[in-house]
Formats: sequence, C-alpha cells, structure tokens
Amino acid sequence: MTTLASEQQLEMLSKHMKANNVCNSCNREINTLPNNTRFYCPVCNKFEIVRCGHCRQIVAKYTCASCGFIGPN
Repeated sequence: MTTLASEQQLEMLSKHMKANNVCNSCNREINTLPNNTRFYCPVCNKFEIVRCGHCRQIVAKYTCASCGFIGPN
C-alpha cells in the first residue's frame, strides 16, 4: 500500500526537486542534460514534475507525490 505525502512533505519534496533540478524518474541532476522539461501533474496540478531528456525518450514512469498519478500513460 502506497502512502501519499502530507502537504508539508510534499512542499519540502517539491522545493528539493526544484532547487536541485532532479529528474522525478531517475533522480539525476538535470542542470546540464539536454531536452529537459517541467510541468505540473496533469491530474492534480499541485506537484511539479521534472523530467530529463533520457527518461522522456525511454518513456520512464514518474509518480506524482501529491495524488499518486503515474505517467506517462
């Protein structure tokens, strides 16, 4: 059973991901990687998803820490 993050945990995680520019799928820093993207969860629009070009290319899954949505679909 998966437990979704609390609002406080979600805010901390979101700040960490933004500050460090970390891919949500592979956890690599994306500062110098090509073809990166950022977007908010298409379901809840609360959590920013950060994706590196490689994970986008191989269609690696990501999970929204706010609502549990798993993409890409």
